[in-house]
Amino acid sequence: MSGIPKVSIHDEFVQLMLNEYVKARKKWPCLVHYNQGVAVMAEEVLELFRDLLAGVPNIDNARLECLQVAAMAMAIYLELL
Repeated sequence: MSGIPKVSIHDEFVQLMLNEYVKARKKWPCLVHYNQGVAVMAEEVLELFRDLLAGVPNIDNARLECLQVAAMAMAIYLELL
């Protein structure tokens, strides 16, 4: 597939990412400091890198990690900036 994905793909990703954000907020409270946001984002990115660099990545795991990275970016945007 080349070019920009269809809108429905974007909608699905956004919904899954929002679900991941809500799930994280039910488990852990909102971010209160930049250092906390940086630490959690670094952890999520490292988990994604580990999945992607593990030879043949587990696609389901890698997709979940992508959603967690996106949800964490949204948390930083909404809660710290």
